[in-house]
Amino acid sequence: MMVRRRDKSNTRIGYDMVYNSLDVMGTTFPKLVFDIDFPKYLNYGKAGMIIANEVIHGFDNEGRKYDKEGNWNNWWSEGTILKYENKVQCFIKQYENLDKVRCNFVFCVHFKTYITD
Repeated sequence: MMVRRRDKSNTRIGYDMVYNSLDVMGTTFPKLVFDIDFPKYLNYGKAGMIIANEVIHGFDNEGRKYDKEGNWNNWWSEGTILKYENKVQCFIKQYENLDKVRCNFVFCVHFKTYITD
């Protein structure tokens, strides 16, 4: 197996599909999540929400195209891809009904991010 190296100096938190990893900068993450004035359960809930949000990018429209080793590999079955694409279209139609002008622009510009977020 080839060892790949990369610069993580500017990473806060994020999923990297090529390396199949969740990168969390230990000095930044606590500042984003924990508030001394909040109860512990809210702090832990917020941490879980942020981490889950990043992990799900491994299964979005781009992340699904990489295997567990980070290699480009369309590993989903045709049936799974069809179901996913049908759900994406349903999601888009639902949002388009909210506000035609705003949602069309937002979806065109930020489609990948909004589908997973």
